[in-house]
Amino acid sequence: MTACDSPPPTLFAATHRALTILPKRPDARVLNRMIPLFFIGRNKNGFWLAREARGGIGGMFFLRRSALRFAQEASTPHGCATMFLAKTFELDTWNCGNPFVGWVNTALGL
Repeated sequence: MTACDSPPPTLFAATHRALTILPKRPDARVLNRMIPLFFIGRNKNGFWLAREARGGIGGMFFLRRSALRFAQEASTPHGCATMFLAKTFELDTWNCGNPFVGWVNTALGL
């Protein structure tokens, strides 16, 4: 789960590579380490992000349900846990989600 399937990833979301401080993964008594964890939240421009806790994969989306579907599909067939974040964060991995959102996000940052 370290690379995007087709189409090729776009780096538009990760051009700034801002330091993203995310919560720690719950310990093994709460969430088994074998279950992938995805953080779901918004960035400073209001776009939805889905990012795997280890930073292996992530994506940007217009809709919350698209971010959730991305997390579910990235962890098929076993599924994943999701953690919704109240604070904004920036995607610090390749954008394996909607490339158009990455372009719009970059344009808003200019």
